[in-house]
Amino acid sequence: MNSVDTQVQEVNERFCAALATHDLETLMEYYADDVSLLIPGAPPMEGAEAVRDYYTNVFAAGVSGAEMRTRRLEERGELLIEHGEYTMSLDPPGGDAVEDVGKYTVVHRKDAHGRWRCWFDMFHSDTAAG
Repeated sequence: MNSVDTQVQEVNERFCAALATHDLETLMEYYADDVSLLIPGAPPMEGAEAVRDYYTNVFAAGVSGAEMRTRRLEERGELLIEHGEYTMSLDPPGGDAVEDVGKYTVVHRKDAHGRWRCWFDMFHSDTAAG
């Protein structure tokens, strides 16, 4: 595993741990201030505050864990394109626990300190919309 692979793996592990513990501040360290988030069934979310609001709702919906598995990384100068698969566990208040499996594409961009930050994030469940 090369340095970029290791960095992305470590960042993804911190992201998933923050998601599981509902640690919004650590979760937001993953994102650039001008992030774009595209998710199924919703209009694009632009900027860190919109993403913060989204995750506040995700926490309230009962997210209880996640795992990201990077399948492909391609570095392009100041950009890093990541394709992968995810598994997310939800335990909604008053509802049955659900496990969602899907895929994602993230475009990371280096910040002023040389750290990879998520600039464009898109994911989609493998479960058919119903």
